[in-house]
Amino acid sequence: MSNSPMDSAIGIAKQTDAATINTTDADFKYTQFEASSLAPTEVQRIIPRLAGSTKSLPAGFVKAGVYAAGAMDLLKCTDVIGKYLYGLMGYSTTPTASGDLHIHEYDLPADEFDLPYFTVRRRVAGLWHEAYRGCRISGLQMTVPAADMVRFTVGITGIAPQVIANATAEANWAISTYLDDTDPFLACAATLTAPIADATFVARNVVVACANALALDESWFVGSYYPYDLSLGGRTVAIQCDILADADLFVKMAYDPDGTGGDAQTWTPEILKGGAFAVEVATQADIPHTLKFEADSVNDNIVWMVEPVGVRGADNKQLMRVNGVLVQSAGEQVRWTLTNGNSANDAA
Repeated sequence: MSNSPMDSAIGIAKQTDAATINTTDADFKYTQFEASSLAPTEVQRIIPRLAGSTKSLPAGFVKAGVYAAGAMDLLKCTDVIGKYLYGLMGYSTTPTASGDLHIHEYDLPADEFDLPYFTVRRRVAGLWHEAYRGCRISGLQMTVPAADMVRFTVGITGIAPQVIANATAEANWAISTYLDDTDPFLACAATLTAPIADATFVARNVVVACANALALDESWFVGSYYPYDLSLGGRTVAIQCDILADADLFVKMAYDPDGTGGDAQTWTPEILKGGAFAVEVATQADIPHTLKFEADSVNDNIVWMVEPVGVRGADNKQLMRVNGVLVQSAGEQVRWTLTNGNSANDAA
């Protein structure tokens, strides 16, 4: 046993349903990570002081339940990120060939409240191994900072954790065989599409944050230490961009969508909508792997707002922070498109 965080890994494989753990080793894809908080989480209750007692301390303590929860920060993941995008969205198309690569699309399913369940495996510093049954993706954030690598934070919530014998895991999991060791996406190789036509949109940092509201608190039932399931209550998709300040965008977001920078303008309650925004990141390779996020550019389903713009004499460039939130539309409301070397459907 190494007792080194470097000897760690997290793997994921789809389940057929919430109750059936996946034990097929070849179904799993493992990833390296910068940090992870994914772990068993106990529901703990304190027995309070009761009338008639002469003691000043609590009367006791019980464990009332357990589940798995946490997040992990990914960097080298151009293959395995497809599994997490499928888990986030709920639908993955059959990949289409593009030369030596394959194009995967991840959309909302026909039933937008349907999400797949996964088994998640965890190796901790070479010391012990765990498997979490009935996991769903609670969120995924892509951060694109200037002159840096693209990072992903994936949130996971699971129904039932268990410890796997070291001998069993080390003999069968074959982590090195199924480990994603691909190149990271780079921000310098990214392409941005402005939310409205002809807008100046030069970004220092872009964050796309997707959250799935899993109804954990409503999943506890009498007779079990584990949640019954993890129903999806709703979704949130938000965008945050630190951009070079632009008078036109400021006026359109803060005052009037029809306003123009430099002209006199009074405030209106109208909201700027611009669904054309997209961000595509790529690896540094002769034939790069790519990942693109986009919304409904036809029906403009992103509402945009600008935060109060502060001014500091120490800054060399005037920046402003703009935020977008996706709302319902009749078209393809949100889509991720991944191009990589994986020819298999991530929904398999």
